[in-house]
Amino acid sequence: RGSSRHVAALALLGCAAALRLNPRAALQPRSWAAGAAACLAGACVAVLVPDAACAVADPSVATVSAAEAAAALREPTPEDNAVARKAFRAFDERQLPAARDAFSTAIARWRELQRPRDELVALLVGRGKVLLDLKQFDAALQDLDEAVTLMPDGVRSDGLAAYPELVDAVVSRGQAYEGLKQFDAAVRNYDRAVALWGGGRGEGVNPFVLNYRANALMSLGRYEDAALDYQAAADRFNLMRDIPRTSDSRSNLALSLYAQGRVDEAVKIWQGIVRRNPGFADARVALAVNAWARGDRAAAENGWLFTCQRIDVGCNAYRDVEFVQEVRRWPPALVDELRRFLSESFPVSTE
Repeated sequence: RGSSRHVAALALLGCAAALRLNPRAALQPRSWAAGAAACLAGACVAVLVPDAACAVADPSVATVSAAEAAAALREPTPEDNAVARKAFRAFDERQLPAARDAFSTAIARWRELQRPRDELVALLVGRGKVLLDLKQFDAALQDLDEAVTLMPDGVRSDGLAAYPELVDAVVSRGQAYEGLKQFDAAVRNYDRAVALWGGGRGEGVNPFVLNYRANALMSLGRYEDAALDYQAAADRFNLMRDIPRTSDSRSNLALSLYAQGRVDEAVKIWQGIVRRNPGFADARVALAVNAWARGDRAAAENGWLFTCQRIDVGCNAYRDVEFVQEVRRWPPALVDELRRFLSESFPVSTE
């Protein structure tokens, strides 16, 4: 089936705009779920035909196969479509159990009606993302694997993705493997997603995914490869004037450099971050920990107290070594210095 046919089916479900990735809104669950709910809220429940997306078909140009005509007789009822709308809306509103249940009901009904695969892909990827957020990673993988399997024609002859939904499913599958701490599998999926975008780290590649892959690489101890992804992501976010995401990527870059023993370079990056984004806690705490390790007690205490007292997120999370290791991916050397700082200094919180 052609890509317009695929998009038309997704548009019927309100997912065409929702599942498309772009450098600004990619992989933002609230963004694509909101788009899905908005389209589903309309009257787009007509018979699916090629080149139709939330519009009435032009009978002079539309061609409907016998299989599609038969499928039209098995259209979802208004109640069925209401359940699908509820699923996307609940996800957008972060009502995750409700979203999961509504997606499950819709998927069962769409299977019963033998609706086109394109529509089922949209629902499977939607539920897969909900399950990711619920940390039900094995269940998420089942949905995402099925979605990928349903798109055997999803790769063009030049190796690029024929459908953006394929890339979305592959990226989400990488996140599920990360949740299961199967980092090699996560990297393989992120590699595949990048290849489907054309490879490299340039304009066509989503910077969020570069960050995801770099995080998995950090967990594998592949610090030099991670640094390349973090740098590319930071450059892209900076071009977008997205200061928070630029700060995230640059702080992660500093962590990867610290892990390589390039401590002075890492410190310089963190100092630049806090000048541009004074409330960025990760860089503040990393500088405080490094200052303590260097014997600069005053700088360490000032940096820690600033984080505790003047930054919204505070400093309590950084008392949890598991948080800095598993969530922030701090390298072993910096984690060891944090342990010493917490045990030897006065890091009382006023939160």
